[in-house]
Amino acid sequence: MYFFYFALKSFNFKSLLLLLFQIKIGFLMVGHTHEDIDQLFSCVAKYLNKYRASTLDHLRSAVENSYKKLPITSSIISYLHDIKNWLVPYMQDIRYHSKPHQFKFVLAQTGKCIMSYKNWSTDCTWCECAREMDTLPYLLKESPADIPVLCTPDFSNADIPKLKKSLASVANFLRIEERDWWEEFLNNIEEITEGNEQRFLLHDIIFNDNNASPMREESDGNETDISDSDNENEIRPVHIGKFSKRKPPQQLDVGAMVATALRRYPTEWPQIGKIFSINNNEVEVVWYTGTYTSRFVLCEKDGQEWREIISKEEVISIFNLTPTSRLPTNVIVKLKELRDDFLNES
Repeated sequence: MYFFYFALKSFNFKSLLLLLFQIKIGFLMVGHTHEDIDQLFSCVAKYLNKYRASTLDHLRSAVENSYKKLPITSSIISYLHDIKNWLVPYMQDIRYHSKPHQFKFVLAQTGKCIMSYKNWSTDCTWCECAREMDTLPYLLKESPADIPVLCTPDFSNADIPKLKKSLASVANFLRIEERDWWEEFLNNIEEITEGNEQRFLLHDIIFNDNNASPMREESDGNETDISDSDNENEIRPVHIGKFSKRKPPQQLDVGAMVATALRRYPTEWPQIGKIFSINNNEVEVVWYTGTYTSRFVLCEKDGQEWREIISKEEVISIFNLTPTSRLPTNVIVKLKELRDDFLNES
């Protein structure tokens, strides 16, 4: 948000918020995360080998002049907002988010942000975060109503009088203007944050701009609705909210996965569904499609999820899918044992 504000500070806040209805963030793979900043620091080091930088102003000038390919600007930051501790009370718990490299944040119709992810930028499909049934798919439980506190420089452990005396020992190595700069800096160091603009810009955008409306997610031209191919380095789904290790269900219950052996589908195996509702001796299942080695996804019929009412006696196994939406190993073994009998009887 800060980057867009300073880059487009002549822009209207309402227009700015409308532009930011979708944000994508990408991270480089391990071993390549420092390549850009290392290149810049290398240029700065070469510049400092030729030119002196005895004050902060000189150092800023050296950084800005050392890299010729792109314009660089620098500034001295005298305060920051404590964003982390500000958001902690409002954050959902989140797990397994250190493995994916691509994240997308979309402003939904509810006016809240929904996060999705994928492992690599070349993957076609964005994945939804896993969560418990009673957890909303948002990173924040609610929007903060306050603003974060300021983090300002703390000079309580610095011996300022000793630093001022040490200027005399290096006076012969400094030009007059450089020595004057340091004397002024040390004399005013404890007042460095006074008179600064301390508005929290994100707070202004959220709470003072009520006319911006949420927009629907729009698809990129290169994103297609196809399943990810099998990946040897598969990652666990990012999980939002409270987390409990699921034990295999011991009885038929809404939300449990089931395997069936319906004779009316002799060419379909394995037959996997999720229980949608239970009524006496019957259960309504939502069918899923997949194989022993692939993910199971919702099965559609006539453009809608395929539901069917079956008898409880037609259920041969009750289980939960793995975090990567695959069949557990014990279920695979059981279904393979039953497969030959099922095909022979059909």
